[in-house]
Amino acid sequence: MNADQPPDTGLSKHQTRTSLSSYVLNGAARNIYDVVCAPGGFIFVAFVLALGLPREAMGFLASAASATVLFQVLSVALNYRIRDKKKFVLILLFVEPAIFALALFTIPFLPTPLRIPVLLSVIFFTMAAPQLTAPMVSEWQASTIPEPLRGRFLGRQIQVVSASGMAAMLSVGLAAQCFKITNVMGLAAILSAGAAVGIFAAIPLRRVTLPVISAVSKTTRNDLLAILKNRPFVRLTLGVLLFNFPFYFLAPYYQVITLSILRMNPLLIALTLTAYGIIKIFTVRYSGRYIDRHGSRKIIVGATILYALFFAGFIFSRPDNLWPLFAGYAICGLVEGAWGIAITSARFSVLPAAGGRQAYFMVFNLANAGANMLFALLSVPVLRFFRDLSASVGPFEFGQYHFFFLTGTAVLLALGLYSVRFFPGKPA
Repeated sequence: MNADQPPDTGLSKHQTRTSLSSYVLNGAARNIYDVVCAPGGFIFVAFVLALGLPREAMGFLASAASATVLFQVLSVALNYRIRDKKKFVLILLFVEPAIFALALFTIPFLPTPLRIPVLLSVIFFTMAAPQLTAPMVSEWQASTIPEPLRGRFLGRQIQVVSASGMAAMLSVGLAAQCFKITNVMGLAAILSAGAAVGIFAAIPLRRVTLPVISAVSKTTRNDLLAILKNRPFVRLTLGVLLFNFPFYFLAPYYQVITLSILRMNPLLIALTLTAYGIIKIFTVRYSGRYIDRHGSRKIIVGATILYALFFAGFIFSRPDNLWPLFAGYAICGLVEGAWGIAITSARFSVLPAAGGRQAYFMVFNLANAGANMLFALLSVPVLRFFRDLSASVGPFEFGQYHFFFLTGTAVLLALGLYSVRFFPGKPA
């Protein structure tokens, strides 16, 4: 914190424990919804490809999803007018997956030219709801976690959330194997089941008690201007943008490669992602303790190298040799949880003790999602630029997607190592 004393939450030990456990349950259920229904997930990608979207255009979906972060500006504005913030959050988080589920069974019956535009609209408007609530919920949780336990709590939370994601991944993999990956209505049924869990995710938040600082939190124009003067926050935001730059381009195409290029069956994809999740669970606990003691910088250096190896798994895998991809996801499991804790802990550490805290989450999310929206759009012409490139090196033949990921790997190594200087150092 940028203050000598952490903010007084006004919560008893019982209220703190109940609230934190509620955030964990909400995160676990919400993660199941995200695993099954996220625009970048393999079930949703398969659904969209079955509807007729060209695989090169997958970046448009990521861009539409990221564009909804603009609603976080409205969230801060609404903060002045909303008297019962918790009720507002609960209603939106309940309605969003319900609308999504309804749309899934409507879109396949639309004329073919209308399916993709309507789908993009549904993605935009249903994902706007969590964007309206994200700054509020993030600020509540940040204000509730005892500062000395921040890394350890986040590590435990990621463990539970990852476990729920693995269970969901195996379930949808088996279901997709039964329905077949090109069965539009079968895929819609799987996505709707995920949306039902998303509806349930709002229920644990009813048990949350808002900290005093959150209940009275208001954001003013002066708070927004003060953000630009908070040098640690500005540096951290810039560092995250630099590190994430290649991911904005490559992430929309992970499951395009597994489904269309490597032709993996759904169950094998699910098993791969589950193994990744298991590794992640066993590493985050130690990562949280390490970050509490030593800070984030060494984690960022290691993450840069290991994520580069993850990208290499996509470059060197072939339909008849998937071991590089399996190894890449295992490596990703080692680093993913540590990276998530490092970023979240660093972000919490640069918040002011009071005043406009919600605006900090909004600005951080706007910067990250705004970059994702822009570069996901640009990923489509960039990928098409590599369309006619091909080369052979020994037993390996490289084409469009291989050159695309190879370029992203080189950019990651350069920007990732450079971004380290922008992260907070060792805790005091």
